[in-house]
Amino acid sequence: MAARRCHQIADQQRRLAIEQRQFADQQRQRAEQTLAAATKTANNLVFDLVQRFRDIMGVPAGLIEGVLGQARALQDELIKSGQVPPDLNRSQAAALDETTDMLLAIGDTAGAFAAAKQARQTMAGLLADNPRSGDYQVMLSLSLNKVGDVQMAQGDLKEALKSYQDGLAIRDRLAKSDPNNAGWQRDLSVTYSRVGDVLRDQGNLTEALISYRDGLAIADRLAKSDPNNAGWQRDLAVSYANLAKVYRRSDDRDNALTALQQGRGIMDRLTALAPDNAAWKRDLAWFRDQIATLTSK
Repeated sequence: MAARRCHQIADQQRRLAIEQRQFADQQRQRAEQTLAAATKTANNLVFDLVQRFRDIMGVPAGLIEGVLGQARALQDELIKSGQVPPDLNRSQAAALDETTDMLLAIGDTAGAFAAAKQARQTMAGLLADNPRSGDYQVMLSLSLNKVGDVQMAQGDLKEALKSYQDGLAIRDRLAKSDPNNAGWQRDLSVTYSRVGDVLRDQGNLTEALISYRDGLAIADRLAKSDPNNAGWQRDLAVSYANLAKVYRRSDDRDNALTALQQGRGIMDRLTALAPDNAAWKRDLAWFRDQIATLTSK
């Protein structure tokens, strides 16, 4: 009888323990779901604010900084408050990259630098946990470029070059691992151009020309592979503009003129297809002005 009673008590205790574990698991899952939902909302809030500010002209810089600062503080508090899934950390980094561009546009280089460094740190941590992730590698290289952009704006050319070259190393590996990935090829071309920008501003025209040519070679392949891709066509025009700037600083008038004419030809075709595209019209006007300046001498 006593043994039977003990057995019943033990069964009850086991059932109780199981129920308590189940309840604790349910509570933990609810807390994690709530945290994930709140973090996603905060990340989306930053994206939404950046897009809205970008589309509205004349918003005071102080207002932009204040609102974005509060939204970022909310992001940080949520990230610190518990275990957040990697995709939400990635989303936060992407939002920080957008914030970097916005703050740079209004001249807040200190705020932009803080956002860019935080994005870089977040992506470096995610990549350390999953080193085979191509997506994380792309995101880290993007954050490195954003850091470089801010350093360029601050006049720190040495550190900007290092940031760009670190990003270039990642993008070069990715591009070589999948030559058919057009997005990765374009990313590599863009980073070559950024490296060229720093080298040009440092006065290292020989190395700048090499970097620009490497970027142009990729842009040219992409443009030829899809003549109807207007974005790739404009990338190629920008590459010719970069070459022309170096040639002009090197007093190489003939090559500068050739590069400008190549770029103008592309922009002529693009603006004919979209006469209302103001950005393309500005690009075309720039090429025409540069050519006129060279040929008038």
